Amino acid sequence: MDNDSFYNPDPNAPANFSAGAAPNAPAPDSAGPAPQPVMAHSSQNYQPAMPTTDPIQPMGAAPKKSLFSNMSTFQMVILIIVSLLAVTFIGLFIWMLVMWLGAKSDVDGQIDAAVNTAVSQTEARLAAEYEEQQKYPYSVFTGPSDLGSLSFEFPKTWSVYVAQNGIGGDYEAYLNPDLVSPVGTDTINALRVSIKNQSIDNVSRNYENLLRQNVITVETRPIGGQPANVYTGALSNNIQGIAAVFKIRDKTAILQTDALVFKDDFTHVLDSVKYNS
Repeated sequence: MDNDSFYNPDPNAPANFSAGAAPNAPAPDSAGPAPQPVMAHSSQNYQPAMPTTDPIQPMGAAPKKSLFSNMSTFQMVILIIVSLLAVTFIGLFIWMLVMWLGAKSDVDGQIDAAVNTAVSQTEARLAAEYEEQQKYPYSVFTGPSDLGSLSFEFPKTWSVYVAQNGIGGDYEAYLNPDLVSPVGTDTINALRVSIKNQSIDNVSRNYENLLRQNVITVETRPIGGQPANVYTGALSNNIQGIAAVFKIRDKTAILQTDALVFKDDFTHVLDSVKYNS
């Protein structure tokens, strides 16, 4: 080996011929810091190792089981039966609730209908009572004195129209609430008053024909202290009413209502009739 390789620039420093020592390395200085070791680096990049097990499930843990995996067949049957019963009871509850709501609505409707009916009936009754009160005191109708002075009471709310005064012929008068309807054989008025210059036998023949046709009925009752025939039914094509026929002297009187709605008033008229026989 060449001696120049071991040249020591400091003649006073001892030569160091130890193996592995750096030839030009300075001597360690006790006053300076200790040299840091230099780490050797590999030429390959460092790659972390991939885990060999499932990161979600820790190693050694048992796999998860279903909720029903530990249930016996008997328990499964019981669970199914209980579920079916629960569904059935829920269905019954909903059905009963619907039925109850329907029944409640129906009852409410019936109550409303009953209340409306009661109110209507009350209003009709009060109107009828008011109309009846308006009839009082009754007015008095008086016919010609030479025809027997026929008289009777009638509601003061009725109007009177004398169509024929009886001079040289028959007497005709018409009475009706408020206004008298136009005079005619088929028009409706509450009361017709006729005093015919005919015998009662001739007048009664017209009603006997209706009796044979079974379209009217007859009864006898006193009017003004004398017997009279009262006919009820279809007196003409358009009139369903009541007619009372009785004798005044040598003439025949006819009191007739053209509608059964006036029956009560007509009865009062007959009860109050007076005349000179």
